[in-house]
Amino acid sequence: MLLQMAQVALIPILALFVFVLVARRVLLQTRTSVVATVQLPPLVQSRLWWIGSTLRFIYDPSAFFQHNSEIYGSIYRFCLGGRYMTVVSDPAAIVKIHSLPPAVLIPFEYQQIHRICGLAERVRFISDVFHNRIIPISASLLAKHRMSPISTAFSTHLLACFDSLRVPQHATVQYQLPDLMGECMYRASTLAFFGPSFPADTWADFAALDEDMSFLLRGIPLLDIRAKRARERICRAMQAYIRDTWQEDGDGYLAGTSEAMSAMLLEALGSGMTEAESARLMVSVLWGMNGSMIQVTQWCLAYIVADKALLEHVSDTVRLAVERHFADISCLPAADPRYLDQPDFAILQSIVDEVLRLSTLTTAFREVVESFEITGYDGRPYIVPKGDLVALDVRSIHINPVFFTEPHVFKADRFLSTEGQERSYGRRKLIPWGGGKHMCKGRHFAEWAVKTFLIMFLCSFDVETSSHPTSPASLSRTGTSILRLDCSCPMNLRRRVSCTQH
Repeated sequence: MLLQMAQVALIPILALFVFVLVARRVLLQTRTSVVATVQLPPLVQSRLWWIGSTLRFIYDPSAFFQHNSEIYGSIYRFCLGGRYMTVVSDPAAIVKIHSLPPAVLIPFEYQQIHRICGLAERVRFISDVFHNRIIPISASLLAKHRMSPISTAFSTHLLACFDSLRVPQHATVQYQLPDLMGECMYRASTLAFFGPSFPADTWADFAALDEDMSFLLRGIPLLDIRAKRARERICRAMQAYIRDTWQEDGDGYLAGTSEAMSAMLLEALGSGMTEAESARLMVSVLWGMNGSMIQVTQWCLAYIVADKALLEHVSDTVRLAVERHFADISCLPAADPRYLDQPDFAILQSIVDEVLRLSTLTTAFREVVESFEITGYDGRPYIVPKGDLVALDVRSIHINPVFFTEPHVFKADRFLSTEGQERSYGRRKLIPWGGGKHMCKGRHFAEWAVKTFLIMFLCSFDVETSSHPTSPASLSRTGTSILRLDCSCPMNLRRRVSCTQH
């Protein structure tokens, strides 16, 4: 009887034991199945051990990314000098990556400041100061509702530059596009941010630095020599400028300069950086706020003047808008920067967006410190392992026919509704300024400055182009964040008496 009772008592224990074994087996099978379905992205094939695809990537990153996205899809990996880089060109995956915290992703040295400004020591410390203490200052002072002091100064100096050009009212003068607008924008920008004491003769060195910056960033020997020499001359000029204009009153400030530049330099010096290090860091700021802005403006104007019908349409639209909202173009500098968001100027925003779509290059690189999972637009999940580098390939999104019809064709009204108002077509697919905490802090000023240049230019001059204008072309291998324009775009200019003349 006792034996029978013991056997009966063992039945639930044995049943529980069997249940645990079965449940464990099922759980293990489920986990194994999940792991099996989440794998590494496809690997770009290469016969070069360790080197992998490094040479092809360095030679022309834009073409390399575009070629591989067509073969391997929206997420893939390639070997880069003994490391691996995962490339992502899926909009939803990029949005997720932008939301990841620093515990998962951190900025990669490729886009750090040491190559731009020639720092050799304390690079990590200075980079941390730049990203965590100085960039937030620019983000605050260049917000749309706070950038009026800068926008007023910039547009005032830009209009003065146009007024100083030797262009008569009753005859035409020919200008090459880069010569016309590059120096005008650079002078207006440096005067607005750095004040009148900043040496204006740095333009030639800045142009050389910007033109060869891609060689400098990629560390290509010999080809980066001109950029290095130009950079050193600008650094010396910047240090002399800081030494001559710095005032010790209170916490210290730069005399005659903008609040933004004084605050950034004060933060740099207050963090323990030397005068020489601070000067080099300000060269990084100088290039960051001018390089892409000038290139985007050149592209906008090149596309406009290459199409006679578009030139007439944009000119008429802009001039009517200025006549409606301002007494004269000279009143524009005093206007709130947000005024250019009015529907009457929507065509300009559409042109800027379209240029950014066509010309923005892949510049967002991160380093993975904790593995994470992403999914491409084919629905397949992938693991991005710790130690990988990550490239956010926005260009492959911008020229993907899945997201944009006729993606290689410039359409000035692509981002306009049928009523001519600005619309949000493809906003989740248009990612020129980055995202999350890495969103470009100067984007509002840059877009406003490009539109302001176009307004002032078209209101100041009548433009005559050749009877057979050429479509703008690019030099992708020499671009950094924006494709470089390979077109001189000669224009014959005649000065207008007023913006509203007919």
